[in-house]
Amino acid sequence: MSSTTEADAESVLRLVTPSLDLKRHKGQAGKIAVIGGCREYTGAPYFAAISALKIGADLSHVFCTKDAAPVIKSYSPELIVHPVLEESYTVSHFSEEEKRQVQERVVGEVDKWMERFDCLVIGPGLGRDPFLLECVSKIMLLAKKFSVPFVVDGDGLFLVTNSIDLVNSYPLAVLTPNVNEYKRLVQRVLNCEVDEENAEDQLRSLASQIGGVTIMRKGKSDLISNGEIVKSVSIYGSPRRCGGQGDILSGREMSSTTEADAESVLRLVTPSLDLKRHKGQAGKIAVIGGCREYTGAPYFAAISALKIGADLSHVFCTKDAAPVIKSYSPELIVHPVLEESYTISDFSEEERRQVQERVVGEVDKWMERFDCLVIGPGLGRDPFLLECVSEIMLLAKKFNVPFVVDGDGLFLVTNSIDLVNSYPLAVLTPNVNEYNCLVQRVLNCEVDEENGEDQLRSLASQIGGVTILRKGKSDLISNGEIVKSVSIYGSPRRCGGQGDILSGSVAVFLSWSQQLISADGFFSTNLLTRVAPVVFGDGVRLPAATSSSGSDTIAPLKIPNIFYLHR
Repeated sequence: MSSTTEADAESVLRLVTPSLDLKRHKGQAGKIAVIGGCREYTGAPYFAAISALKIGADLSHVFCTKDAAPVIKSYSPELIVHPVLEESYTVSHFSEEEKRQVQERVVGEVDKWMERFDCLVIGPGLGRDPFLLECVSKIMLLAKKFSVPFVVDGDGLFLVTNSIDLVNSYPLAVLTPNVNEYKRLVQRVLNCEVDEENAEDQLRSLASQIGGVTIMRKGKSDLISNGEIVKSVSIYGSPRRCGGQGDILSGREMSSTTEADAESVLRLVTPSLDLKRHKGQAGKIAVIGGCREYTGAPYFAAISALKIGADLSHVFCTKDAAPVIKSYSPELIVHPVLEESYTISDFSEEERRQVQERVVGEVDKWMERFDCLVIGPGLGRDPFLLECVSEIMLLAKKFNVPFVVDGDGLFLVTNSIDLVNSYPLAVLTPNVNEYNCLVQRVLNCEVDEENGEDQLRSLASQIGGVTILRKGKSDLISNGEIVKSVSIYGSPRRCGGQGDILSGSVAVFLSWSQQLISADGFFSTNLLTRVAPVVFGDGVRLPAATSSSGSDTIAPLKIPNIFYLHR
């Protein structure tokens, strides 16, 4: 008989799994980061990161080497990939001081994000390069400094086995060794061989010797201990033991506001499927965004525009982002014209000005053809890139092209309100944090939930009558005069990418509304021409909403949820 007790997996799952509450916001169900991915190993970090999303996390990041990043990005647009890690071959000709500076830069890039993460996964696809392992050691110390929990798997266990102090007495560390990794841990810490007859006692002793970390010994029945008790999990899984399974394991009121009449407006703005129409007449959309780290967001915005019913969808992004975005879908027209600061770091001010003029000129060639822009998905916060996008926004206003501002485009607008001030063809789609920043910047106060509608109306009015969609349990929309709400039930999940799908959808409805304005002048006085696009854009939160239109029109809401959109 064994003293080990079987873990009540179902009860624990029910206890820790958060409810799908419509009041929740993006990130509240978990922000996970995987530290791993090198030239040879790209699948492992992907499996860890994507499994975190599939289990229910809202956001999943991967910090990997520059060689691994394009490949990992190509697997899925849902991951946020940071190509910041370095291997020895990239610094082989560097002096010791230069190597130290590179290591500081690598750790600094992760440090920028550390406080945002709820948990790290260290090791999948990490490899055993000495310089890379040194960098990861520093990252682990950084995580401990911020009390961020981490799971150690794969080559992260190789690192820990040879540097036990990295996890010693850190109660937020979880080690997940397979049979060989466990054997090495036992030899290193207990200085003996694995004892299968007394496996539970040996596991308890091992976890205790490492200061009470949690160890999950993978096997036919998984054994888990924190140095005090031992639990077993014998729920049947796949008998296969293929590569990637361990990576998957490591990575899981009343109001005065009126409700918008969504169905009526949909019927009004959706163009008919007329055989006399030509390519482009149902909408030509351009997304301005996409950089080294963010390739999924512009893809989701652009592809959702097509799936809603637009004829053509363009993406203007940086050269690094273009090949990855192109790999997601052949339906998008991708322009690698944007530039980031690192590509012009050695340029003079005059040369920088010339580069900026060239970037804006490349977009200028196309501007008159577009019916609407989406500014911000995957844009990032690089200063030079934001300068270029500011000029592009001014260009759009010159040609009276409507635009939707989302993501880091809202960061830009919040710090440069004049870019949208008094431009009635601008639609802002802030989430809870972005809205907080806007209120603080424009109204110089905090968000007032008790008077949310009045505050939103005041905010839109102060910015000169732009349309603002405040995303939440019930979305609130205002142009500074009236406020509409949309409480159509959608998915209560708030994972990364939903806002991008919304922004691309809004752009299509905005372009369709503008077509109605051109066809019927009186309609331009109706608030719904600007509010309606936002109203229906939010319908994409429905996993499989049905069309409100007849069979002779485009079915704009027949769009699957984010997990199936890119398939």
